[in-house]
Amino acid sequence: MRKKKTERQKYIKRNDDLFREIIRKRDNWRCQMTGKETGVQVAHFFTRKNLHTRWDVDNACLLSAGKHLYFAHVEHEKFRDWYIKRIGQDRFDALKMRANYVGGTVSVTTLKEWNYLLIKTLEEWGCWE
Repeated sequence: MRKKKTERQKYIKRNDDLFREIIRKRDNWRCQMTGKETGVQVAHFFTRKNLHTRWDVDNACLLSAGKHLYFAHVEHEKFRDWYIKRIGQDRFDALKMRANYVGGTVSVTTLKEWNYLLIKTLEEWGCWE
């Protein structure tokens, strides 16, 4: 029998789903390196394990599956250079500081707050009813 998901796990999943829609909408459903429209994935610069930047729009973009796998996971230095060019050094430095923040476990209350903010973003963009 499957274990029941915790409230924390449910909010992480919900936030992932909302964030995916935000990045798809922002990036016009296209790989940001090639312009390809099929097989695109949300690629995070800093790992999704870090909940402090997991749903940060500066930390993600759409990439084709091949570009995502190759650059984000094999040629990380080239990916970093491209990413800095994409968002600018100042935003990258601020993102890096947020990614390096050591604030302990993210509470369920904080996950709920982020969920609300993600929904509000989609509402503002006319993508949520």
